[in-house]
Amino acid sequence: MIYVINFQKSTYNSVDYFQLFVNCGIYVEVFELREMALPKEYECTLSIRNEQITGRKQQYFEIIESRQKAQLAEEIMDELIQILAFYNSMNTVEKVVKKCITKYGTRDYQKMTAYLAKTKDVKNLELFYKNHQKNLAEHPYRDEILGNIVNIAKEHGIEL
Repeated sequence: MIYVINFQKSTYNSVDYFQLFVNCGIYVEVFELREMALPKEYECTLSIRNEQITGRKQQYFEIIESRQKAQLAEEIMDELIQILAFYNSMNTVEKVVKKCITKYGTRDYQKMTAYLAKTKDVKNLELFYKNHQKNLAEHPYRDEILGNIVNIAKEHGIEL
């Protein structure tokens, strides 16, 4: 597994103010057709922002000219320590899969479906499917996505 932390500056900036986002990702090689040495956060199996891990109320850090740099550095370091502890707890494919299914989702539902079907993890595949049914209630491609999940499962001999 590869753990990624990406610092992203907002597009809404000025000379004396900008917002800094911390994007986090866990890249799981078994989901990929090819290994990547340095995946981007958005290419990861699990892709989330720091506040989803740490519970921070604000999505970004405000960088203001008048702000105390030491205080800002301390806030960012505290956040990074919590992110690293989270990464340390996500040390198996199964744990990452569980987080994707139960809490955060994944950027590529087809790869997750194929992995769960190939490994005959029917319980998690059913949960993944049910969560998609619920979470995609208003999505314009809901039926197509759910149909794809069902078809991938069928290709591996699993009925949903």
